[in-house]
Amino acid sequence: YEDYRPSDAVLDPNSDALNAHYKSLLLKEYSKLLIYFEANVVQNIDSDDNYVYTGSTGYALLYLHLSLVFNDHKLLDKALAYIDPLVDKTSPKRLTFICGDSGVLAITSRIHFLKANQSECNVSLNALKSLIQLCSDAGSDIPDELLYGRSGFLYSLLYVRKFVPISRQIIEDKDIRAVVDSIIKSGQRGAQKDNMNAICPLMYYWHEKAYIGAAHGLMGIMALLLEAKSYLTDEELDKLVKPTIDYILTLRLLSGNYPSSLTNLSDRLVHWCHGSAGAVNLFALAYEVFKEERYLTAAKDCCEVVWKRGLLVKGYGLCHGTAGNGYAFLRMYQLTKEEKYVLRAVRFGQWCCDYGSHGCRTADRPFSMFEGLAGTLYYLTDLLRPKNSRFPAYQLS
Repeated sequence: YEDYRPSDAVLDPNSDALNAHYKSLLLKEYSKLLIYFEANVVQNIDSDDNYVYTGSTGYALLYLHLSLVFNDHKLLDKALAYIDPLVDKTSPKRLTFICGDSGVLAITSRIHFLKANQSECNVSLNALKSLIQLCSDAGSDIPDELLYGRSGFLYSLLYVRKFVPISRQIIEDKDIRAVVDSIIKSGQRGAQKDNMNAICPLMYYWHEKAYIGAAHGLMGIMALLLEAKSYLTDEELDKLVKPTIDYILTLRLLSGNYPSSLTNLSDRLVHWCHGSAGAVNLFALAYEVFKEERYLTAAKDCCEVVWKRGLLVKGYGLCHGTAGNGYAFLRMYQLTKEEKYVLRAVRFGQWCCDYGSHGCRTADRPFSMFEGLAGTLYYLTDLLRPKNSRFPAYQLS
């Protein structure tokens, strides 16, 4: 695809939305993909998979998103049909937003709040609160990463705080602080484990490996701590979080990409889950919080890597697909207001509109939120409103 030229117009000059040309183009292709999705999704539902990543809660999250983008309250009923039966099936086995029960409860509470069902909303919020003690137990074997760990649970708490105002009556500041505290203490122990605390005060392990990326590693955990900055002390931000982000910067490869872990320094993956695409939101947050130009430069450099290498044959989804990579440009537009990033995001969207024509591998869950078509639809509709787009389950600010 051709890159941005100053003569290119992508946005409506009177708003922050896409202009009529690109809006019409994307909506036409989105409508075709939605028809295909709705014709096939029901027979592809796995009754044992309740979660956002590849399960029914991901479909609920999609319809919740569509209801907000198109201001169509009826779509909330579709969302509720997918998720309401799951609330009674929740258990403390998995705790996160993406791959656990806190996602089921957080999304259900928001849907009920929007439908003015306060009693049902409170049921989900109380169930979410009941998981806090388990997740904040520093002695447990719960990991800290985003997909399966405490950071993913922290996202659920921050999510309801932002989108369900009545949650403040149930989930208190001290509850969120308890989870933040457990993440910080776990990171300090991890840094001491390999005597890294002098160069990186927080370090985390998942399956005995020190991952770097957004899904399982430092990038995702640091991004969530920055999202929760009001629950951290200035000393924690300046002496623990900031130096850890600075350590991540030292891991930059010659290409501008980032490795997947400390034990795998190959320059192979440019995904949201591993590599530069997931790094953009972290460095954007770091720039917004600490106001240092090098974080802005790092975010821009990551976007260049994504532009050059981010059209993926792995698929069109969010985790390791082209739609997920496209969010890097939307985040960069929000940070810089440079229209070229919107055009790049649209170009990745156009690639996704040719769904199935690039020889990409078929995902194990081809209609799901993080591996399949639900995530693609989520991205295409976020393109309609670049200023308000958010990578689901990762970006709140």
